Amino acid sequence: MTDETLVPQAPAQALGPAQAQWRRFARRFVAVFFAELLAVFAFLIAVDPLDSGRFPKLTVSGPIDSVGRVVNVSRGRDPRFNAAIIGNSHLMSLEPKRLSAATGFSFVQLAVPAERKREDAAMISWFQRNHAKIAAMVINADGTICDRDPALPLTAPFPFWLYDSDLDYVAHMMSASMLRSSARRIKASFGLTPISDPSGTVFEEVKFAFVGPPPPVQPPATDLSPALLADERFPAIDLMEKALDGLPSSTMIVFVVPPAHVSILPQENTLEWREIKTCKHALERRVRAHPNWRLLDYFLDTPAARETSNFVDPNHYRAFFSRMIENDIAGALRKPGTAAVERGEFQHSWN
Repeated sequence: MTDETLVPQAPAQALGPAQAQWRRFARRFVAVFFAELLAVFAFLIAVDPLDSGRFPKLTVSGPIDSVGRVVNVSRGRDPRFNAAIIGNSHLMSLEPKRLSAATGFSFVQLAVPAERKREDAAMISWFQRNHAKIAAMVINADGTICDRDPALPLTAPFPFWLYDSDLDYVAHMMSASMLRSSARRIKASFGLTPISDPSGTVFEEVKFAFVGPPPPVQPPATDLSPALLADERFPAIDLMEKALDGLPSSTMIVFVVPPAHVSILPQENTLEWREIKTCKHALERRVRAHPNWRLLDYFLDTPAARETSNFVDPNHYRAFFSRMIENDIAGALRKPGTAAVERGEFQHSWN
């Protein structure tokens, strides 16, 4: 027998009235807390503040948020549209209503400032998940498509959870911003606040003047036609091809390489010049491999690119180019079944 067996055990003491009362209070508090949490969660599900359409809801549909990265979850699932513009501020001056009238398709503007290819892929996937038939997509092919970093880093934060699985979406629902959006959604349901244009916002040109007007310079001419001058592996192009390959084979794809003022075009025999020409070569090769893909290239040294009045800043063009690009997109979409690559100097008279 050990010494431990000889030590008498202290009897269990009964809870006093104060301790018992505190325990009952704690249990009730926890029960009420989780009940209220569940009620708030059920409220958010029923309201669907961002109009994601994931669950049955009691409120009106349509975009109400002013942030493109958020509001596009509503626009991108709208069944009234069968075509989309996807990219960043380089395509935001394209008007979806003009494209719809010119093509017979129904376009929605899903471009967002500072968006890169990972975000583009998320938008393509979201639009595909919510549309059984997709007539066309217009995809930005600016310098972001030439990104060589396999991580494809972002320029600005992006809510991938909004466009990902239902589980990711639910995990982010309990937030103050969701409650604020819920209040706006309820007001919109009662007609107290307007629904935004479902096809997308058309911005004034001045909003794209991020760094001031282009300088009145006339650098030496530079040839920016495609050429294989470096390693042709571009992870951003690979990602776009993978995202687009999931679309119906009948979907028309138009890549737009947007114009820039001559002051920022890469000069010949520089590293950037070789990269751009090689990237164009890689993208053109992918386009030619897909019968319903098109490539419109405006990133060229042309008389129009040397005219400062055609740009609000060196990297963003005015209506002159916007209307031209819209017309060229419409023309490209009228020719299904044959891959086409067109460059600005061949398509237009630059007088």
